[in-house]
Amino acid sequence: TAGNYCCIQVKGMALTKFVDAPTAQPTAAGLIVIPSATASKADCLAAGTAATYPLLGRSAGVYNPTTAEGLVDLDVPEAL
Repeated sequence: TAGNYCCIQVKGMALTKFVDAPTAQPTAAGLIVIPSATASKADCLAAGTAATYPLLGRSAGVYNPTTAEGLVDLDVPEAL
């Protein structure tokens, strides 16, 4: 509606919420980050693992296991 705005970040560093038990702990930089089957959460895979969903970006190595949040260098492909 008029007066409401929205922003969707597709590139750059972003604080991301991970599933409670990520496949690989996003504590190292450069791991694969993908969307998970859990709404609004991401999963992390070891480098070289076949991704089951499109790539969201790479882990930045900063992760808080208490809140399950970590920095991700987003690189979401744009739809044509």
